[in-house]
Amino acid sequence: MVAPIYIIAIALGVAFLLPVLEKLGKQFVNLIFLLALLSFAFISMQWLWGLFFNGLRPVQIFTAGLKPPLSINLQMGLKEALFLSGINLLALIAAVYLLRYFDSIGVRAKVLFLLVTLGMNGLVMTRDIFNLFVFIEITSIASYALIGMDLNVKALVAGFKYMIAGSIASIFLLLGIILLYRFSGTLNIDDLLKMSLAGSSTYLILAGIFVLLLSFVIEMKQFPANGWALDVYQA
Repeated sequence: MVAPIYIIAIALGVAFLLPVLEKLGKQFVNLIFLLALLSFAFISMQWLWGLFFNGLRPVQIFTAGLKPPLSINLQMGLKEALFLSGINLLALIAAVYLLRYFDSIGVRAKVLFLLVTLGMNGLVMTRDIFNLFVFIEITSIASYALIGMDLNVKALVAGFKYMIAGSIASIFLLLGIILLYRFSGTLNIDDLLKMSLAGSSTYLILAGIFVLLLSFVIEMKQFPANGWALDVYQA
């Protein structure tokens, strides 16, 4: 089985190399871009098959050979594999559909699309709420740039609204993370769930969770915080 961490490694590596590879021609860049997205789908579907049909157990991945909180803690289980398979297949289909549009803008659009896909993969796999914040920021900032890249008034206004809403959501998210860490002593999602199920949650921990939920409502564009999102969808 290909380790899930390679999704992040390939995305970062290809995003870094695409501007350099542009000198070799547009077709070569497109090939590398689509192969990277295809590899994401292959890795996630390989894990989905193994976990569902071959009885594989969920795995925890720790980066840099260290344990949390000194490393990024990722998990690949059945739920993660299912969501990642859907995300990466849709990303591949969207990339094929938008390839001519990306070509008209330049290689930077493909780099940003890879970063959006990287962020969404990280969001699903991470087991640490601070790394959750980092992956949300990667996804959001790349999305702002993609929306505003068309350089027309509608796209720029939509991108600006998205940036303001995303900044507010990020403030709430970071505040919630600070509250949770201050009163629980951990950033690990599994540890926080265990504390909650054990009934050891304090009102301040619940307040931190509430602030996190406010952030997620804005990020997910739920009513009543979705008015700004209409312009984003149009753009």
